[in-house]
Order: sequence, then structure tokens, then C-alpha cells
Amino acid sequence: MQVDTERPRGDAVLIAEEGALILRVLAGERDLFRALVERYERRVYAVALRILGDRHDAEDASQETFVRAFRSLDGFDARRAFVNWLLAIATNVARRHLQRRRRAMPIVQIDAICAGAAASEGEGEESAAALRGAVAECLERLSEPKRRALVLLHRDRRSYAEIAAIMDVPIGTVKTAIHRARVELREMLRARDLM
Repeated sequence: MQVDTERPRGDAVLIAEEGALILRVLAGERDLFRALVERYERRVYAVALRILGDRHDAEDASQETFVRAFRSLDGFDARRAFVNWLLAIATNVARRHLQRRRRAMPIVQIDAICAGAAASEGEGEESAAALRGAVAECLERLSEPKRRALVLLHRDRRSYAEIAAIMDVPIGTVKTAIHRARVELREMLRARDLM
């Protein structure tokens, strides 16, 4: 069965067509799921890329989305829009990827985040390790947009324009988020007498 992906349709017609297609997939015509993948792969990828900001990670999340959707297809309510259900899965998968990446993410260099927060030369490794730990804790206390913007700038070496595109916000919002993140980090480190 070939599915027309070009011609616009009304929601009710599209829902009915996709519902019928899904019933056929559940009845054993598994190859028909490919039509749904082809129809929505760009949208799923766009959602994953917007959340993750990395093409490779977005590709992985997209593949995982379709695998999860296929495995959960019997739980899909065919009276609803398939695309909404699929994009909700894509969002959840991408967020889980982001959480895993954040947990595994190396701590951003202290002096790259906050000039002046680095330990003085005479204090040694123990003091520098304590400072790194404090910065890591302070980073976790930042709001997700501030932390993400700061990490994209310093760890990933992205430009403000790239960060704005990744986060899907205006460049002014990125600059404000980074400025406020730096101010908050300095204040948190000063409160701990580390600056």
C-alpha cells in the first residue's frame, strides 16, 4: 500500500487513514509501518534535534522513537491523531537522551564558566578538586535553559547564533541566559567563600 504524503488532508480523513493502516500493521502487515516512518521521520528528527541540539543524538533518538512507537502500537488509540502520539514519544525519548547525556557530561572548565573562580596556583589539586565539585553542584542548581546555554557555549564551543538555533529562542534570550547563569554561579560560589 502506498501512502500519499504530499496531498493535504483533513484531520478526520488522515486519522481514519492512519488508523486503518495501523490496524493492518497490527494484523501482521508490519512492512506498512514504513509508510508512517516515511511520513513523519522529518518531524520526529526536528523535535529531537530541537531538544538535543546534536544531529547524531537526534538521529539516535529518532530511531528509538520509531522502535518504541512500533512496539507500543497496540496501545495506540486509532481514533486519535497518530502524529501527536508519535511526537509525544519523540519528546520523551529526546528528553531521556538529554538527561543521560547531562549525567555523563564532563564538568565544564571552571575558568571558562566564571573567570576568577579558579584556585590560585599555590593551593594544589585538593583545592581545585573541591572547587570543581562546588561548580558542578552550582551548575545543577541553575535552571535548565541557563545551564544548557552555558554548557553549549563553553563545553561545546557553540556560537550564540548556534545556541539560539539549537534552543529555538532569539539570540538575545541566549545572551541573557548566559549572563544570568554566570552571575548566579558567581553568587553561589561567593556564598561558599570560593570566590
